[in-house]
Formats: sequence, structure tokens, C-alpha cells
Amino acid sequence: MKPMKRNLILVLAILLPIILFAQKAPIKFGKIDDEKVKLTTHSLDTTAAAVVLFDYGSTTFRYSSEDGFIFDFTRIIRIKILKKDGLDYGDFEFSYYNSGSSNEKISGIKGYSYNLTNGSVQKSKLEKSSIFREEVNDNWHQVKISMPDVRIGTVVELTYKLTSPFTWNLQTWVFQSDIPTIHSEYRAKIPEYYDYQLLSSGYHPFTINENTSSAGSLTIQSKSRDGGAVSKTNFSESKFDFTNKNYRWVANNVPAFKTESYVASPSDYIFKVEFELRGTDFPNSAYEAHMGTWSTLNKSFLEHSKFGNAITLTGYMNKELEEISTLSSDKEKISALVNLVQTQIEWNERYRVYTSNTLRKAWTDKKGSTADINLIIVAGLKKLGLEADPVLISTRGHGMIRDLYAISNQFNSVIAYVQLEGKTLLLDGTDRYLPIGVLPKKCLNGKGWKVSKSSSGWIDIKPTTKQERIVQATFDIDPSGTLTGTVEIAAKGYAGYSQHRLLELRGEEDFFEDFQEKNEEWLIDDYKYNSDESYDNPFTSKYEVEMNKD
Repeated sequence: MKPMKRNLILVLAILLPIILFAQKAPIKFGKIDDEKVKLTTHSLDTTAAAVVLFDYGSTTFRYSSEDGFIFDFTRIIRIKILKKDGLDYGDFEFSYYNSGSSNEKISGIKGYSYNLTNGSVQKSKLEKSSIFREEVNDNWHQVKISMPDVRIGTVVELTYKLTSPFTWNLQTWVFQSDIPTIHSEYRAKIPEYYDYQLLSSGYHPFTINENTSSAGSLTIQSKSRDGGAVSKTNFSESKFDFTNKNYRWVANNVPAFKTESYVASPSDYIFKVEFELRGTDFPNSAYEAHMGTWSTLNKSFLEHSKFGNAITLTGYMNKELEEISTLSSDKEKISALVNLVQTQIEWNERYRVYTSNTLRKAWTDKKGSTADINLIIVAGLKKLGLEADPVLISTRGHGMIRDLYAISNQFNSVIAYVQLEGKTLLLDGTDRYLPIGVLPKKCLNGKGWKVSKSSSGWIDIKPTTKQERIVQATFDIDPSGTLTGTVEIAAKGYAGYSQHRLLELRGEEDFFEDFQEKNEEWLIDDYKYNSDESYDNPFTSKYEVEMNKD
């Protein structure tokens, strides 16, 4: 939507003069305290490989005659490299979004590396040749930056600006990372026309958490022509006074985020602030809800050319589907289809909710995203006459789904749903080592939304198998105390999956050597693995073992 754009020929100004944003930025790019460069450790975490000295971001809105309101997000970040393991923090990577004729832009990229040389601070400038832009897919692009002369002791400093017409995609600000942060600050100035739901997570307290307001005004000029014998252009001015909502968050001495065992989605617990656009309320217009409902979201996916419409076409695999249709049971058909897709298409390790191109192209190229692979499975299941639908999910790394907000960007991947003998079977074709009906662990994140014409709704996503390992040993003991016998190990579920996968990737010889290193006290005369059996079966290994009492 491009509000207040009709007949606009001039935007004079948005006057946002007072209170919070009259303050200067807390950091000046290109000016650094020499003591920060001389720093060799920090009391916040003396073991840290690097530390964020300062991270400052700011978002402001302005009006564009082409796109309506847009926002500018600017950032300055400084990181001190303390150890060899921290050298990777001299590299940066940012994503930006494109959709049709509307595009986000990253500009104003500047950077310096500061090093202590012979007692004085030397400054190295980031060159354009070290800034790389690449297209990830039709919608997403990346900027990759490699800072100059990075070594132990370096302070890297980077600034850039992201300009976006997508006001629904206001930047999330993350105060915490896997290294300590000394000072993190974010400011946002938002016209009252935008109604955002603020969402925060994490347990570290804010040093400053301010919410104030300031006056703003927008004067625009419009033109019209009368219908008389002599055409005449009439000009008129309209002035809109509004209030800005000003936010300022500061966090000091934020410890590094440590991922704990059994935490499904670390991003749900990291210290951050997010914005979800609930709606807009522009002058002379009714409030327009942007979140919508789950029903309207379901409808939009069904009608999308790279989702719902894509699963109605199967011409690229009709021959194979005809052969599968001759199998006697639905279970056999499902298994054959999933195996076919896994053999035909290699996962490119990208999570997507929409197809990258057409499903025919993914089939022909033999490579595709989670959406490409699993939507092909759904399309095939439907063609075989089975009750099947796609399920939108958020992987563990992407975070939990908030079912109060019907927002599509909560999802980052797709799996397949099918009914088998009155029970729900969830499928993912990206990993051929997993048994049919067992999802990758990364997909086990609570629930997903089934996109369907007749039975849309939430689907619980739970493990269908365990991580199980059964060891059975039979030994004889001779008079000297030596044990000889057989050890048999059966690995089931996710344990079996990892063993099947490791054996194929490493090879039998290396696989055995790894096992022998972990059991140095065993003298293994012979071994056997069920490497020629289906991944649906447990992984079994058998060892002829001798153990001396010494």
C-alpha cells in the first residue's frame, strides 16, 4: 500500500524537531578511543575471543512520492578482536529484500580497521573490492563484507544504511550475540499512522527504556485540471500534523549468549526487540489491519503462484507417478514417492516457504529448497489420490511461532502432511537418511499451519521416534581371565539415522576406526554393519571382541 500518494507532486518536509531525536548519536563513526585499540581483554568475559564495544542503530521514517512512507535504518558497530578464534568477526553479512518493483537498498557502507603498530594506532580503510553483493533467490540478496588487515588486537568498525519501502519489515534489533556486548543502543522514530506490536525477549535488563513523543507535520501539494474550454491546472496544499512515537533502548554489559542443551529455539531467548505491523491508520482513511487472520493468510497461500497453484501441476513426473500408482498400498505409494523425490532432488540447504522458481525447474535442475522438495511431494501425493496438504513451519533456529499473530514471516519452511490409515503422517524429503515419517530435528518446533482448502489449521509437530541404542553382549571367559565374544548394537530412531548417515559419509573403514578409538581396550577381530539395508530399519553393528583383564 502507498498511502497519501495520489496526485502528489511535492513533499516539502516531515518536521520532527524535538525531544529524544534532537540528541546526538552516542557514537561518531571514524573516531575511536586509542585505549579501545590497546585493549587485550575485558572484565565482562576474560575468555571471550572478541567483544562488541559499541552497536548503535536508528530507524526513521520519511515520505517518498514513489513509495509512500519508507524507513531508513542506519547502524554503526565496533568489535574488538581479542583472540585467534575471534578473527571471523572481521567479516559481516547482511540480507535485504526485493519484491517486484519495490526494493530494499543497502548503501553508505564504510569501514575501518584499527591496529596498534609501534605504539600508535594505524587506520585501514575498507575498500569497495572487499564488498560483495550476491542474489540468494528472487526475493533475497546479500551483502558480504571482509574488513581489511584483521588480526589479533584489531578493532573493526562498520557503518551502513538500509532503506526500505516495506514498513511491515521493520528491523529487529538484537542486543546480544555469541560474544559479550559492552554497549548496545537502538532508537526508532515512528509516525503515529503505524501501529506496531512490540515484542521483546531475553532476560538481561535494559539500562534505558524510553518511550516519548514529538510533533511532526507533512505538507503536500496536489494538482487538478478543470473541465472548461481552456484547461487550467489548480494547485492546493494539505498539511497533516501528527505525533511521532520515539523509542530508545540501551543495554550495557550484555553477556555472550550461550546455547543450552535441549533448548529448541535459541533465538526465542536471545535479548532482542521486534516489531510486528498490526495495522495503519492514515488521515481520511479507515484503520487497515495488516496482520489479518489465519483464514486470510491461508487463502493467500492457496492462491499464490509459488505455493498453492504450484502443487496443482505434476506433468514433470507423471510417468513416475503412474508407476507408483500400481503399488498395492498407500504406505508403499508414500514411501516410493518420497524416495523418488529424495533421489531426484538434492537439498540446497535453503529454507523457503515459496518455490524458488517452478517445481518443474527444481525437478529438472535436480536441486531445490525445502519448499521445492516438499511441495513436489505434496503435489505427487495429491495426484495419487491421497489426502495431502503443505504445512508451514518455523525451524528451531528461526524461532517459535506466535499463534496470536497471523503473520507469514513467522514461517521459514514447509513440510508435507498426508493421511494414512486415519492417522497423520508428516514428511520431509530433504534428508534421505531419515526413515519415512521421521522429521529432521530442526523441524521439531511445536506446531505448524496446515494450508488447506477444507481443513486448514494447526498441526502438532512432535517426535515420532526416539533416540534409542540397545547393546547386547555375549562373552566367554577363559582361565586367564580373557573375555571373548560378540557385541551387537542396534541403533534406532534418530540414533540409527546418525549411524546410517555417518557410515555412508565416512566409509566403512573410517567408521570402524572411529569406533575402535572410542573402545581402545577392545581387540576387535571382525565386524559387520547392515549398510545394505533400508534407512527405515535400525542400524545394526556386530563386533567379535576380545578383552584381556590387564
